[in-house]
Amino acid sequence: AISVTMTSEAVKANEASLRRRSHGYSLASMPSMRGLSIKEEVEQPETKSPFKPEGLTSSVYNTSNPPMGWYDVGLLIPHEAIRGECEAMKKSVLAMKEDYNEAKDWWRVLYFAQWYIEVFSIVIHSHHENEEEIYFPWIAAKAKVPEKLTIDHKGLVNLLAQIESVCKEVDKKTGKGCQEEVKKLKELVPGFIDEMNTHLEEEETNIPALLRDNFT
Repeated sequence: AISVTMTSEAVKANEASLRRRSHGYSLASMPSMRGLSIKEEVEQPETKSPFKPEGLTSSVYNTSNPPMGWYDVGLLIPHEAIRGECEAMKKSVLAMKEDYNEAKDWWRVLYFAQWYIEVFSIVIHSHHENEEEIYFPWIAAKAKVPEKLTIDHKGLVNLLAQIESVCKEVDKKTGKGCQEEVKKLKELVPGFIDEMNTHLEEEETNIPALLRDNFT
């Protein structure tokens, strides 16, 4: 609720603007409100999400449990991007044939390997480094960050390295004669994605509550 006093000169000029109040306009931001003196604005509890949760890939946030504030979306935004890339990676590996046909499939395997080395691996390592070197220490100044989240990073980094090693072999061979590498990718990638999704879910479950309780 907003309590205001209005000068007599401003009454007529602001009738239309005042009527907009019922439609969610901010009185303080309107140029026509210069005749108003705002005395007090009482902060209202959040009851409606300012975000549209439709289409989220998160297992934590959805239309029944939408993100409500910065403390929710700080991790949700990069996590949505990571899940999208993981889904693309999964589709690419599934598209690789069990009976690898070098003449037809070399480019599919090679381009996947190069994308993984030059894009995906770098993005994931950067995300983890940002969390461990910047984000988690900042949170730890006021709250206890679950140790498991950092431990999980080590396991994911190990899986990343295993997949990258296979991809480097594919790149070295320029996609030719990569039957064994294709087999390894089909074994490693689904497991990595499962581990990653579990980790992202744990972060989205634990971190927002710490932020909401200690930084708002």
